[in-house]
Amino acid sequence: IGFTPDRDLRFRLEQRKIIELLMGARLYRDEWMCLRELYQNALDACRCMRAEDARNGRTSHPTIEFGLSEEEGRKVLYCRDEGTGMTEYIVKNYLLRIGNSYYHSDDFRRSNAAWKDADAPVSEFGIGLLSCYMIADEIEVITRHYTLGADKTIRLRMKGSEDYGYFCDATTVQKEQLGDHGTIVKLYLKDEFAADVTDRLPEDPEAEVWIREKADASRMAQNEVERFEDQYTKPLYHRIQRFVCIPDPGIPVVIMGATGENRTLVNMADLLLDTALAERIMQKEDMF
Repeated sequence: IGFTPDRDLRFRLEQRKIIELLMGARLYRDEWMCLRELYQNALDACRCMRAEDARNGRTSHPTIEFGLSEEEGRKVLYCRDEGTGMTEYIVKNYLLRIGNSYYHSDDFRRSNAAWKDADAPVSEFGIGLLSCYMIADEIEVITRHYTLGADKTIRLRMKGSEDYGYFCDATTVQKEQLGDHGTIVKLYLKDEFAADVTDRLPEDPEAEVWIREKADASRMAQNEVERFEDQYTKPLYHRIQRFVCIPDPGIPVVIMGATGENRTLVNMADLLLDTALAERIMQKEDMF
């Protein structure tokens, strides 16, 4: 009657090409921007946990922690949050399904209808973890949902964005690190990115952030450029501060150093009003 059905005549999605598009320069101008995606996922989980505690009459102050470690002979960048954690159902149906954001799902709305004071989720498109493959070739997730006990700790490994992952048993140390609930995401860094990040903590974090923003590499000698990169570009603290310039005031972001010391990210909006800081910066600019 004038038309011919053809099962092959439809749009098809090439997984490899779609992944390259999602993780390429067209979407992210900097590979390290995946740190912001990692932070946003952790922030949403912490805000939900804070709302759950408030619903039960408890006051909580969840924290997000970033750091570097050496595991299996490789440099690992990790993010640990004290949020709600995830169940196996959430992992399979949302964390690992590109574009299917849990925080915009019916499952989330039904489960958390009582969280009247919860902030609106930051995560939008459900591609946060996938973006981490820009700097890592293997990802590990250890998580425990707040409604489950210690025996329900979930640990999974994903090697590459297209390979199958696998569940494995969490170690005693990992279970202790999680506490009652939360998530740890570990990024096994590619060699080129492992060499481009350090766990050096700034002595004067506020001033150093400003100096980094004002420095002009074109006016520096080569040795000054190398010094600048080592002190104000490569440290994990500065890389995260760049993308998390205004942390949630009730959910601090802590960056761990090599020997266990730590620094909390500063609120760049507050620094704009700090005249004493501006004077210190003017004095330090002579070093360049």
